[in-house]
Parts: sequence; structure tokens; C-alpha cells
Amino acid sequence: MKEFENLRPGITVKHPCPDKSAYGKAQAADLFEENGLWGLKNADGTTLYPPEYLFIGKCIDNILFIKPNWHYTKLWPSSSTESGYLGEDERPYIVNGKAGFKTGGKIIIPAEYDYLSVCFGSEEGRVFYAVKDGRGMYLDETGKEVLTRVRCFEGEKAQHSPFWLTTDDFDYFTTINYVGKPCEQNPNVVKIDGAWVELDRYCKEEILQMLIDPAADLALTEKNLQLLCNPFSYEYSFYFANAKGKNPLRQCLQQLNQMHAFDNSWYYIVKIWQAPGEHLPAKELRQFERDLRWVDKLFQDEYSTGEEVMLGDPLFAVGHSDRLQPGEVRMLMITHYYERSFPPHFEYEWVEKRETLPLCQLKDEIPWLRNELDTTIQEPYREEVFQDQLLKCISGMKYYPEQSWEEAREALEFFLELGSPVRHSLHSFLKQANRYAKQKKPNAQAVRFFLNAALWAIKKGDIVNEVRNGKSSMDLASALLATQNSFHCFNLPIPRLIDEICMALILTGAKTYHLLKKERNANTDYFKELEYLRHEGTSDKVMPGLTIIR
Repeated sequence: MKEFENLRPGITVKHPCPDKSAYGKAQAADLFEENGLWGLKNADGTTLYPPEYLFIGKCIDNILFIKPNWHYTKLWPSSSTESGYLGEDERPYIVNGKAGFKTGGKIIIPAEYDYLSVCFGSEEGRVFYAVKDGRGMYLDETGKEVLTRVRCFEGEKAQHSPFWLTTDDFDYFTTINYVGKPCEQNPNVVKIDGAWVELDRYCKEEILQMLIDPAADLALTEKNLQLLCNPFSYEYSFYFANAKGKNPLRQCLQQLNQMHAFDNSWYYIVKIWQAPGEHLPAKELRQFERDLRWVDKLFQDEYSTGEEVMLGDPLFAVGHSDRLQPGEVRMLMITHYYERSFPPHFEYEWVEKRETLPLCQLKDEIPWLRNELDTTIQEPYREEVFQDQLLKCISGMKYYPEQSWEEAREALEFFLELGSPVRHSLHSFLKQANRYAKQKKPNAQAVRFFLNAALWAIKKGDIVNEVRNGKSSMDLASALLATQNSFHCFNLPIPRLIDEICMALILTGAKTYHLLKKERNANTDYFKELEYLRHEGTSDKVMPGLTIIR
């Protein structure tokens, strides 16, 4: 195969036009033809786009307009536009408003698609994105579907759907397997963003069986897979990596990074296979999860954000395969989004309220939130979406001088009763108290506010041994002890509150990061460390995401 070509020369991107509904209007408009050219009309017959286009194609991502001179424009959902020129090797074959593709005068894809464009590949290995009868798909140069991409419920217009599809709506998944070099004998080997990969398809049952295989040493249960099969999970990607020798897990991560597996994902499910009788050291597995969580820091390149953004908690499973040689590791990674949300303009408004209103005022917005859910969300999902929108109400509480602690406490109790979890709040409150304590002019009122909030969180059963960025809650409380003398002059009970928090943490089993790490490292055998999972009262053969002490 030849190297990739620049398939979109001379692209210009404009800023969004003032009319934010331009994309929606064009999607809802009907195609009409005059003198062999195409335009768009509204339902009332008003011409939205005059008949001056050789082809107009619609897909969920954009609307493609191609003029007879092969200049094109794409209209995006944000109403921004992209313009460019289609070279001879990327021009669709048009017949009666339908698109296909020709190579060397030979029809390789018949002109029967409502939308068609080159996605990736070279002259000898292209993959096309096409839409036919409302269904999106990826095709190779023989017209065979090689990837599946369906984004709307059957009988439902995608742009009006508040949800994406779940795994239950897919029959097949396409996996991407890193191969490192071209393979002339295998037409499924293509080059994507600089990496040679093999495209292969599995049915959903095959993928799930790999994850919950009862013969595996440690497997995910159906309960663990609920997130993957949840109606709010969408945009799945499946990747295989294979490595042998020194530190194979790091090599697998490198391969996954070359396939851009981490670019746009929130959640990860990982299945690792080893050769029979082999067991990866617990230390190596812990390092693997640390690398996975901070992969953007691990692989610094021109595409990295430079920010240490922690990825969503991964789920792991481990098994053995007699197909693997000693020292060899195979890895299946599933990346997917999980977002229980309602239409963006409503969610943005709620997030803005949550981030700018004191908690005691935010609770007055709950009737508004309920009303929006009742009018925009399908009934079976309203309560789940409601709970999702409450997730950060407690842990994300901010300090406002006009908000007294008593008012905030009542609001905390209110949101806790509604279902906003207290989990992770303690660490956040102590971190905020430290931030205000370490200012050049310490804000004593704010410190006192968050100390009271931390005590409240401990009494409500929050996690006391959470570790973030190498600091446990006990470490944060100890840091406050070092600053307490600064607050004696304020005539506020801050030193007493700090002492009370430290005592409450000790009584509930809180420990410093150093001690937690020392205790964790005492277990070096991976399977002994997870032996508690075999005990009565726990899920059989389940490996949860490891608790990493960073």
C-alpha cells in the first residue's frame, strides 16, 4: 500500500455564522432538482439553497455541498463551514443525485448512496463513509462494509434524538489491531493516522464473551458491563494490542497510543491475556493503570494537551490463552463515552447555575431542572439523568461570602436526600480549605466554611483514604495543622476545628499517603492480592479497577 495522501488540500474553516439553526434548517429541508443540479427547499416550498449543486449529501456530522467545478462546502452542526476543492482521486461518482465512486474509470462503489466521502486510506486502501436510507456505514473499495456506525434509533430522526445508541443496538463491532507495517496479502490492513492497523469485525456476543469468559482467571461479570450496555453509553471503539518481551504492558499502551485510542474517550474496559501459567507482577499492573490514567502525560507529543487530565476509571479483567507464547501479552481495550445528559443548551445552563450559584440558591433551581427533564428526556430515563446532574452538587460546592455555613449545611442535606453522593467530597473540601489558608492574606471565613463542610462529610460517611495527586485526606489535614497558628488572631475556632477533623480522621481509619503506599506495596503477588474476591459474599471472578495510590 502507498503512504497516505493529504485528502483535503486547501481547507478553510469559517467561524460559526450568526444563524445557529442553519444546520438544522438544512437537515430538515428537502432535496429538489432543476436542470441536473440540486438545491434544498423548506416544507413550505421556500428555496433554502438554490439548485446550483452537483450533489448535496446529508449525514449526522455534516451536510456536503459539491458544485460542478468540484469546489465543496461542509456545513457542521455548530453552523460553522468548511470549504475546499476535491481532487480527481476524491471526487464521488454522481448519478441522479446519488453518490458512488470510480477508480480509473471503473465503478468500485455504485452510485446509490445519499452521502459518500473518503475517510482515510491511500489509492490502494481507502475507506469511505457512506449513508444510505438514513444508515451510516464505512465501506472498502469493493463496497463491503468494514466498520459500523449507526447513531439513531430505528424510525427516529437522529438530529431529534436526545440519546446515542447502546451496544444492544449494534450487531457487529469493528476492532483495530496494531500491526506496525503494511501487509500486501491482507486487504484489511490500512494505515490510519500514521499507524498500520488491521480492521476486523466481531459480533457483540463474541466481544462480551471475551470479557466474561468463565474460564478466565479473572473476568468481568454482567454487572460490571452494565456501564457498557447502558442506554447512555455511545461512541464505542475497540482496539487490540499485542506485545512480547520486557514490559509488554507499556508496549501495548504505546501501540494503542499510535492508534489514537486515547484521544476522545472517557471510559475504558481492558482485558489482558497472558501465556498459560504466567502472572504479571502486581507492581507492573499498578504501573499500567497509572500510565493508563495519565496517558496524556506518558506520551507527550504534538497532539498532547499538556494537561494532566485523569481518564475515567477503567475496568480490568485478566485471562490466559494457549495461543500466546511465554512472555507475550494480548490486550483488548474498549473505549466509550458515557454521558447521562439532556440537550446541550439545557445542560450548559444547568452547569452554569451549578458553578455560579451558592448551594443554598442552587436548590431553588431544582424545579426548573425537573421541568426541563420532563419536557426533553424520554420518560424511562428521566430519573437517571436527574441523578447524573446532581453528581457534583456536593463535591463541587464553592464558597460565597453571602452564604452562611448553616444555609450551606441545609443545602447539603437537601442535595444528599435527593441523591447527590457525598463520595469524594471530603478530599475536595480539605483541598479548598488549604487553598484559602495558603493565600498571602488567608481567608479565615472561607477556611472555617470548608472545615465545617469536611466535618459534615466525615459524619456522613465519606471516603477518608482517598488519594489524589499523592495526597490523602490525612495529608491535607496535617498541612492545615501547620497553618493553624495563623488563625488565632481572627477570633475564630479554626484551630479547634482542625484538631477535631484530625481526630475524626484518625478514629475512622484515615492514613497518610506514605503509610497507604507502604501497606499497598506489602502485597507483591497479584493473585494473592485479589484472593478476597473469591470469598463468600463477593462477586466471583471479578477484578475491579485497582485502587491506585499516586
